Amino acid sequence: MSVFKRMLAVMWSICVVTGTALATWYIVANIDSAPETQQSEGQSSEVVEAEQTATYRVVYVPNWSEVDYPNYAPETAHVSPAVVLAHDAESRLFTIDEVASDGIELMAETGATEVLTRELESRGLIKYETGVRLDPGETDEFTFEVNQQLSLLSFVSMLAPSPDWFVGLDSYELYDQDGGWVDTVEIDLVAYDAGADNGTRFLARDWDTIPAEPISEPVDGQLKEAAEVKPFAKLAIERVM
Repeated sequence: MSVFKRMLAVMWSICVVTGTALATWYIVANIDSAPETQQSEGQSSEVVEAEQTATYRVVYVPNWSEVDYPNYAPETAHVSPAVVLAHDAESRLFTIDEVASDGIELMAETGATEVLTRELESRGLIKYETGVRLDPGETDEFTFEVNQQLSLLSFVSMLAPSPDWFVGLDSYELYDQDGGWVDTVEIDLVAYDAGADNGTRFLARDWDTIPAEPISEPVDGQLKEAAEVKPFAKLAIERVM
């Protein structure tokens, strides 16, 4: 019998006499098992904390061309410079079923982004980048760092020429608190009507909607018909760091 076991037996005998057997046994048993418990806790306590930041490459791939849309796209088909936004929940780029801001309206009607970027700079937590005009077959690429406060991704780019139609992405979540950062994903971009022009054809003349209507997905005209052919564009999103 080991020295420890003999000591344990003596303590048990003493405790039975004094009426403190239960309490003393708990203490001794705890002492005896403590090294194993500590080792077990040491093995299982390695919790990997989610990284606070991530860097993403976002590639914009338009399909808008005469080849892909022979009955709809004019010879001058192109897409306007894109605006890509990393933001919090309070600083959305656009919201479906709400009237477009001046910046979104101007982007959707003319492709210009200056007013839109000024609007963004006056808001809360954001990071944004702007792209370049793309003709059929061209792509654009953006790389930027996000964090857990700026984990939503939004995007807009005009389908041109058109009355006020654009492709967009609203508040895509790059960070899932259960699974961490998204590694890679491809997203087909939705087509939207900015609600500021009554035109129903891509080459329609200007015809302002007064008062402006809320942003919506295609409801009629050539935009709805062309959207049923295939997605106008996609984003390929990849975490690079």
